[in-house]
This record gives sequence, structure tokens and C-alpha cells, in this order.
Amino acid sequence: VAGSFAIPSSCPVHESYPWGSHFQTDPLWSTSRMRIIYVDGQFRRRQKITALGNEPIAQKNLQVCWQYLNDGHNCSKCEKCIRTMLAMLADGSLDRFSVFDHSRTMVERVDELPVVTPRLQYHYQRYLKENLPIDVKRAIRRLLSRSQRRYGRPSLLHRVVRRVRASKK
Repeated sequence: VAGSFAIPSSCPVHESYPWGSHFQTDPLWSTSRMRIIYVDGQFRRRQKITALGNEPIAQKNLQVCWQYLNDGHNCSKCEKCIRTMLAMLADGSLDRFSVFDHSRTMVERVDELPVVTPRLQYHYQRYLKENLPIDVKRAIRRLLSRSQRRYGRPSLLHRVVRRVRASKK
């Protein structure tokens, strides 16, 4: 094999579902000249963000946004950027990341999100248990309320599956 290319996991292997990269399909993209490797299959996205908090290279180059901005920064407005920024805020590392716009408050950012899907509501519910300022938690509750009015609460089956998976950690 002439080279290899690492694809970070979308979710831990034990919680695997069809989304982004997948530990069973990513290696199938390998060729005789390029080996595709699925990495970090034991970690959740939240754990990866925490690990990056003290990495200077990540602080200057991390790209999480699906939009590519010419200045190399993330948009700092989309749901994915905000979810990442919330994790960094909880860890106390957000201010170290120059790849995000720091001109607005997190409350303003969360309040501008119209809704999040039931699949993502789970992540925001978990942020309510994190070390975040009370005004940010209030904004998250407002977001969850808007989202649940639009989509309803995640189904009972979805909530039970999440709890079972969490108990297996």
C-alpha cells in the first residue's frame, strides 16, 4: 500500500448507525494504492472535542462547518458549529479556537437556531447537564421547546435505545 487515509468515526462503533462515515463501509473504499482507515471508533464526538481543547494545531485549523469559508474559519452560525462551540464552552476551551467567530454571545447563537431534529435534540439535552452558564442553558431549553413543538419529542423507542446504549459504556 502506497499510502493511507484516516477517516474519523461519526459515532462509536457500539452505537453505530448509518450516518457519515461507518466502520464497515469506509475500508471498502480502499484501493491497491490507498488504504482507507476508520479511526477513533471508540470515542463520541464530544470526547474528541474535549481532546482537541489543548491542541494548538486544532485551535488554528479545526474545520467542523459544512460550509467552507474563504478565510478558513467556520461559519459559527450553523447547528454543527454551535453544537461544537457549546462543547468547547463547557470545557473552557472555546476562547482558544481562532477558527470561530467570537463577536456574538452563545445565547444569541442558540436563540437564532430555528429548531433541531429529534436526532439532535438528544445532544442538546445532554448539554443541559454540562458546565455551561445558566443563560446558555436557558437558551438551549428554548431551542428544545421550539424543536419539540415542531417535531414532537423523540419517540419512546428512540429514548430507550439511547439509554440502553449509554448504559453499555
